Amino acid sequence: MTLQRRIILDVLEAERGHLAADNIYQRVIDRFPQISRATVYRTLDTMEQLGLVSHTHAGPAGALYHLSDKPPHLHLLCSGCGKVEEASGIVAAGRLIAELKDAHGFQADPSHFVIGGWCRACAASGHGGLSDHSH
Repeated sequence: MTLQRRIILDVLEAERGHLAADNIYQRVIDRFPQISRATVYRTLDTMEQLGLVSHTHAGPAGALYHLSDKPPHLHLLCSGCGKVEEASGIVAAGRLIAELKDAHGFQADPSHFVIGGWCRACAASGHGGLSDHSH
């Protein structure tokens, strides 16, 4: 385990959430100022290949990384406040995956992307919801 990998793992363990690579880099340079942004990005790629971290595509926010020690889950991204919430054990997601496989032979990986919408607080405050964005 290289020093770079250990520090990145420490950052992700301390956060226990989802961080963009640039946020990880900003936290790493506090402890290891001589590290380059490119090294952090390459190390994240290597750590993902080793199964230590996972990422999800968060639209304009880019890739968000987290430790791979969590059970499979979906990612819910609030369009209002930008909060990412984990949702695990959702029956409807399992049905959707099964339907995609049956109808198209497609094995979906829902953990790799986010479901956009509005968190409870933003929806309740009137800052989100389908009625605000209907076409």
